[in-house]
This record gives sequence, C-alpha cells and structure tokens, in this order.
Amino acid sequence: MLMALMQILNMKKSHLKGEIQGLVSALQEVRTTHTLEMTQVFSLLKLLQGEQLPKMEDCGLMIVYCE
Repeated sequence: MLMALMQILNMKKSHLKGEIQGLVSALQEVRTTHTLEMTQVFSLLKLLQGEQLPKMEDCGLMIVYCE
C-alpha cells in the first residue's frame, strides 16, 4: 500500500515538474517578446547562489520559481 502511494506521489511530482517547466518556458518567451511589459523569471536556486534581481521599476512582473 505504501509503495503504491509513493508511486502515485512520484507520478504527480513528475507531472507537476513538467507543468512548472512548461510554465517557466512560456513565461520566459513572454519576457523576450513583450519588452514593454517585461516579465522577469528567476530561479530560486540561482537567487540563493547570488544572482541579482533587477530594480522593480525595470520589470512589470517578477516571478521566482523553485527547481
């Protein structure tokens, strides 16, 4: 029973990871095609490693995701 639940959770996790990656790709595409309403997409991991955020006035929407 526990193994079956773990398999279901792993499938859900894999599905959600794919959905998040698709969303991030779409958001990055929006960022590159809509310069007036810039959308900034950042990886939480990269931010924790020291990547700098832009000033808020430089972007209309800021999204941080966790890998």
